[in-house]
Amino acid sequence: MFKASTTSTPMLPMVASLLLSIFSGNALASNKPANALNDITDLQWQHRIILINDIENLDDVVQLLEQNKDEIQERDILWFVLSPDGISTNHTQPLSAELKQNILKTYPMKSNQVILIGKDGGVKSRFSALQLNDIFSEIDAMPMRQAEMRRDN
Repeated sequence: MFKASTTSTPMLPMVASLLLSIFSGNALASNKPANALNDITDLQWQHRIILINDIENLDDVVQLLEQNKDEIQERDILWFVLSPDGISTNHTQPLSAELKQNILKTYPMKSNQVILIGKDGGVKSRFSALQLNDIFSEIDAMPMRQAEMRRDN
């Protein structure tokens, strides 16, 4: 049976502090899941990234990317199509509401521009249109990709 002490309450400040830290954090103020992607720099060394900004023919672009799913997966590519309505992507994690703004802050893009980002996080190329064959050729010429191909064969 628990008996409360009336002489001293050394645990009370610690319990109050713990409860305060639990209930005053941003987790309660935010609707985003804890594992939501907030910045694509978090994907560095894991994936190559294709960023596509403000594409007028969004459905065609997404369809082209999905039709080339095997080639995209083989090259560890994640793609993000930024449109006025949000982001379309092959990334499976939830996305934060701030992701589009963070992408454009880190990688300024013109309208209808395509950017290829390497696994090291560096911009490898900028294109004025989505040309997957050119992007695949450029990736396949990269030393890291060539090492991956040798290792996989």
